[in-house]
Amino acid sequence: MFRRVIFFFACFVVASVLQGQTSIAGQIKEDSGEPIINASIKVLKGKNLIVGTISDYDGNYSIQVDPGTYSVEFSYTGFNSKRIDEVRVLGGKVNPLNVTLVKGLELDAIEVTAFKIPLIETDKTTSDKTITSEAIAKLGSRSINAIAATSAGVSSIDGGDLNIRGGRTDGTVYYLDGIRFTGRPPSSSDIEQIQIIKGGIEPQYGDVTGGVISLTSKGPASELAGGIEGETSQYLDPYGYSFINANLSGPLYKKGNRSVLGFRLSGQYTYQKDDDPPAFGEYFAKQSTIDRLVKDPIILFKGDPAVNGAFIENNEVDFSKYNKNDQNKALDFTGKLDIRPSENVDVTLSGTYANVTDRFVPTDNIIGTGSWRLFNWDHNPMSDVTTYRGNLRFRHRLGKIVDVSQKESGEGTESKKASPIQNATYTLQFGYQNTKGITEDIVHKDNFFDYGYVGSFDRRWEPIFDQQDVHVGYVDLVRSFTSGDKNPTFAHYNDQPNLTPQVLDSYRAYNSFISSSFHNVWSGVHTNAGSVYNRYNKTDDDITTLQGSFGFDFLPGGSKNGRHNIQLGLVIEQRVNRNWTILPYELWKFGRLYQNDHITGIDSTCIAGVDSLGRLIYCTLTIPKEGSKFYKSIRGVLFPNDSLSNSIHKYANIDQLRPDQLSLDMFSASELTDQSALGFSGYDYLGNKLARGVKFEDFFQRDANGNQNFSVAPFSPIYAAGYLQDKFVFKDIIFRIGTRVDYYDANTKVLKDPYSLHGILGAKAFHEQKGSVKPGSIGDDYKVYLTEAGSPDVKAYRNNDQWYFANGTPANSSILIFGENNLVSPAYIQPVDSLRTIRGKYFKVDESFEDYKPQVNWMPRIAFSFPISDNANFFSHYDVLVQRPTSNSYVSPLSYYYFDIQGRTPEQNGNLKPSRKVDYEVGFQQKLSDNSALSISAYYNELRNMIAYSTLSKIATVGTYNTYTNIDFGTVKGFNFSYDLRRINNFEFTAAYTLQFADGTGSDPDSQKGLTGKGINIRNIFAFTYDERHRLSFTGDYRYGSGKQYNGPRIGGVNILANTGINMLVTTASGRPYTPGLTIVRYDGAGYRGDINGGRLPWNFNIDLKADKSFTISKPESKHPMNVNIYLRVQNLLDTRNVIGLYRGSEDPADDGYLASGRGQIEKGSTSTTYGEENLHYFIDSYNYALLNPDNYTLPRRIFLGIVLGF
Repeated sequence: MFRRVIFFFACFVVASVLQGQTSIAGQIKEDSGEPIINASIKVLKGKNLIVGTISDYDGNYSIQVDPGTYSVEFSYTGFNSKRIDEVRVLGGKVNPLNVTLVKGLELDAIEVTAFKIPLIETDKTTSDKTITSEAIAKLGSRSINAIAATSAGVSSIDGGDLNIRGGRTDGTVYYLDGIRFTGRPPSSSDIEQIQIIKGGIEPQYGDVTGGVISLTSKGPASELAGGIEGETSQYLDPYGYSFINANLSGPLYKKGNRSVLGFRLSGQYTYQKDDDPPAFGEYFAKQSTIDRLVKDPIILFKGDPAVNGAFIENNEVDFSKYNKNDQNKALDFTGKLDIRPSENVDVTLSGTYANVTDRFVPTDNIIGTGSWRLFNWDHNPMSDVTTYRGNLRFRHRLGKIVDVSQKESGEGTESKKASPIQNATYTLQFGYQNTKGITEDIVHKDNFFDYGYVGSFDRRWEPIFDQQDVHVGYVDLVRSFTSGDKNPTFAHYNDQPNLTPQVLDSYRAYNSFISSSFHNVWSGVHTNAGSVYNRYNKTDDDITTLQGSFGFDFLPGGSKNGRHNIQLGLVIEQRVNRNWTILPYELWKFGRLYQNDHITGIDSTCIAGVDSLGRLIYCTLTIPKEGSKFYKSIRGVLFPNDSLSNSIHKYANIDQLRPDQLSLDMFSASELTDQSALGFSGYDYLGNKLARGVKFEDFFQRDANGNQNFSVAPFSPIYAAGYLQDKFVFKDIIFRIGTRVDYYDANTKVLKDPYSLHGILGAKAFHEQKGSVKPGSIGDDYKVYLTEAGSPDVKAYRNNDQWYFANGTPANSSILIFGENNLVSPAYIQPVDSLRTIRGKYFKVDESFEDYKPQVNWMPRIAFSFPISDNANFFSHYDVLVQRPTSNSYVSPLSYYYFDIQGRTPEQNGNLKPSRKVDYEVGFQQKLSDNSALSISAYYNELRNMIAYSTLSKIATVGTYNTYTNIDFGTVKGFNFSYDLRRINNFEFTAAYTLQFADGTGSDPDSQKGLTGKGINIRNIFAFTYDERHRLSFTGDYRYGSGKQYNGPRIGGVNILANTGINMLVTTASGRPYTPGLTIVRYDGAGYRGDINGGRLPWNFNIDLKADKSFTISKPESKHPMNVNIYLRVQNLLDTRNVIGLYRGSEDPADDGYLASGRGQIEKGSTSTTYGEENLHYFIDSYNYALLNPDNYTLPRRIFLGIVLGF
C-alpha cells in the first residue's frame, strides 16, 4: 500500500511539511537612504549565533529561522553596529525588519534597541494570531484551548474543545514543531509560541475543515539556565490542585559563539483532587452509609423486601463542593536536543512523555440503572493513558552560508551580483506517536470473572421420570449457596429474607445476574450501592509521519524587482489503531449457556445406571456444535481425572467454581462475540497484540480443522498530501497562490452495497438468467428485487439510493413500492442461504466487499495582501479545504460478521468520504495611532459532505439500520473585529469581537439521531449547537517596570511595585442554541417543541485574572542571576454560574419540573400508596440529590498561588 502512495506522489514531485519558510527579511540602508551591500546580519539566541548572512546588491536580505524570539545584529565597516533585541519571529511568516546604519567612529560600540512589533502586518495572507511565551505567562489560564479562544472567531467553554469560525470541534487540528499530533498537548510552560490559524490557510496545511493550532516548543538556552515552578490551590478553594514544573536548558558543546550541541529538559507533575468541579456542589452518601448499604442492601418493609438505599436520611448524605474520588494525576516530560555540526546543517531531536491517570464518574456500562454518583463514588472507575512522542528534524541550508562570526562583511570581500536562487533549504522530518490506554473497574481491573461473581452455587442435575417411571430428562436444582467476597453487596441481595431456593432463577442475585427490582433506587433514580463498572478497554495507537519540504527564494530580476518564495513538500502518515473491549460482567452467564449446550436430551439406548428405586437412568445425548470450546474447557477443570469422552456426558456446573479457576481462553472467539461480550481489532480475542501483516480477509480464513481465524486487523488508514506554493509581490500587492492535493485511503475493505451484506444481481445478469426483458430505463448494474424469495418476478430496481418500479419508472420513495414493509427480497448472486451466509465456510469475501477507493482531492488556495499605505492594509483569501473522516469510519470484519442480525448491524460506515469546506474572507487593517490598530474582516464558509447520522431502509433480514453518511452541510457567515492597544506607560489592551451565524443540518455526526425514522433522512436547517451569535474577549495588562522605567508608588524610596503586574481576561458570549422538549420527563424533556435549536441559553460571562511580582534574589554582579516570580491566578473571578445546559422539558438548568408535573404527581401518589405518605419525603429527597447537574453550568471559581524560581 505504501508503494502505491509513494508512486502517486512521485508523479507530482510535491510535498507538504507543516512549518513553511519562517524568515526574517528586510533592507539595510545608510542614513542617506542608499542600500548597503554585503552588510553582515547575525541572528542570535542569547549569546549563541544561530545563522548569518549578508545583504545583496539592493541591500536586501532574508534569513530562514524557527519561530521564536531572537536578537539580530547588523554591521558594516565604517558604520556603527546595531543590535535589535526581542525580535519576535512568527511561524509561517516573512517577518519584516528594516534597519538604517549610521556612519561613525565608535567601531567597537553596538547600538542596542528593543524590537517594536509592527501594528500592521504587511503580509496578511493568513488570518491568524500568534501568542508568545511571554504573553502566555501573563494569562490566567494554562489551557492551550482557553488561550487560543482569546482570538476572534474561536470559541471554547472552560478550555474545552474548540470551534473555529463555525467549524465542528473535530475540524480543529493540532501540530507540535511541525508534526500533527493527537491527545494531550505539552504544558503551556514548555511552549514558545501558539499560532491560531483561522482562515487563509496556506497549502502547507491540510486535512482540516476548522482551524489549525500550531505549537512551537521551547528550545535550548544560550547559557545554562533553568527554573522551578510550583502552584497550588490548597486552602484557597476546595478542588485540591497542585502543580510543579522543573526545567533545565543550555549548551553542551560550543564552538566560538555557536552552540554545536544544546539541550532542554522539562518535567512536571499535576494533581487535581477534582478535575471537573461542579458549580454548586454534589450530594454523596457518607462512607458509613455506603458501608451499611453494602452489608444490608435489602431490608424488609411491611414484610416485603425493599431497597435499603431508598430510605436514607438527610444526615446520611454529604453535600460536597467537589466531586469525591474524581482525582486526576498527570506526569509529563519533554526533551529537546539541538545539533548544529555546521553553519548550514542543523538537527533537532525532541520527545515528550505523558501519563494521565483519571478517576471518573461513569454514565453507562454500569450494573443497575440510575445515577452512579450517590452510592458508588467510593469506587469510581479509572482510565490510564500513556503517550510517547518523538520528532526528528534534519534541515540543510543549501549553498555557502556566510560565516559572519569569522570576518566582518565589507572587508576585502568582492561584491558579486546576487544569485536568482537564494535561501534554498530542504527539511526532512520523522514523527512518531504511540498512545496506550486502559479503562477499567478500579476494584476488579483485568480479573474478568470477578466482575459478575456472587458466590458458589452447588447445583445438581437430578433425573426426572414420567408416570410410568421412565427416565425422560434432568432437572437443575440448587443444593446450597455460599457467598463470595468479590462483590459482597451482590451476595447480600440474598439475605432478606434468607433465600435458599432450589431453582437458580429464584435467587435475587447469582453469578452474572442481579434482580432489576433491587439494583437501583426509586426505579432508576440512583444505582444501588456496590455496583460494578462493566467495561474493560485497552487501546494501542500509533501515528507515524514522514515529511519533507524544499523551499527557496527566486529573484528573476534581483531583489529590487520582487522575490518569489517557492514552497513544495510531501507528507505521508500511517495510523494504526488497535482496540480491545470486553463487557465481563456476564461471563458467568455465557459459561452457563455453553457448559451443557451440547447435551440435547437422553439416549434411551444407553443405560448410565439405576436409581435407589431401581429405575433405569439413561445416558445423555450429546451433539457438539461447530466452534464450541467452553463445554470441553470447563470439564477439564471440573473433572480433571476424567477423559473428555466420559465427562462430556456429565452435567457441568460453572457456578461451583471460583473466579480464579476460570479464564477467557476457555471460550472460543465465536462463543464470546456471538454474545456481544467482546470487540477487538489489532488484538486477538484474548487481548494479545497481533503481529503486523494481518489483513481484512484473514478474519474469514479457516484452519485445517475448519475453525475460523477471527483475526481482526487494526484500522490502518493512510494519508498523504503534497503542495506547491508561490508567494510574491506585484506592484506592492503580496500574492500567495498555491495548490494542495490530499490522498486518503482507509486501507481496508468496505461493503460494496450498503443496502445488502450479500451481492445482488444486476439487472442485465438477472434478465439474462431468466430470459426476460430488462426495461430500457434500467441500467445493466441496477440491483434487482423480487416479489418474494425465489420468485422470477421483479418487484423493484435500485441504483444506489434511487428506487424504480418494476416497469422502470423512478419512484420518489421506496415506500411507494413496498409500503411500510421494510423486509425485501433481493435477487442474490448466491440464492442458497447456507452457501451465502457470512458465518458459513462457503462465504466469499469478494462478493460482499471491495477495497476502499482512495480519495484524491485538489485544493486551490489564493490570498493577497495589499498595503494601501504604511498605516493600512487590505487582505482577502479563497481556500478549499478537505478533511478525511474524523469518526465513525471503521467497520471491522467482526462487526460485519453480525450485519444481518437485528440490532447488531454496525452503525459505523467504512466507506465515508472526506468532508469539504470552501472559505472566503475579506478584511482591512488600520493603524489608529502609534500604539493602536484595528482589524476587521468578514468571512463566509460553505461546509459540505459532513458526517451525518442516517437511517437506511428496505434492507434484507434487518429491515432498517442506522449508519453514518456524508450528507450534512452548512454555512457560516461571520464578522471579526480586533483592536490592539500596545503598552502605553503601564497598560496594554486587546479586544476581539465575533458576530457569527453558523447553521446547517448537523452540529456533529449525531445531531440527526431521533429524526431519521423509517429511513427518511430529512435535512433540516438549524443553528449549530455551538453557534454563539456574539462573542467578545478582552485582555488587559497593567504592569510596572523597574529601574528608570518604574513610575509607580514609592515608600521610603523603595519601588514597592517594581516588576508587578495584573492581567485580566474578560470573555462574554451570547447563549448557545438548544431544543425545547415537548414533554417533561425525568431529568430531561421528550420530543421537540418548536424548531430544532429554536431556544437560546443565557449570555455567559467570565473573568480570569493573574497578578504577579518578580524580583531578583542574587547579587547584581552574579554571573547567574536568580529571579523569583510570585503570582496569584484566579479563574472565574466572580464565581459566575454560567448556564451551558438545561433540562429540555422545563427549560431550566436547576429543576427539570418533573415532580410538579402530571407524571410526577402520579408517581408521588403511587409511592405514597406503596410506602405510605409518611415516607414520601425519602423519594423526593433522593430525586433531588440527582437533580443538581454540574454539566448545566461552567466551572466555579478556582484560585491558585504559585512561585517561579529561575536562573
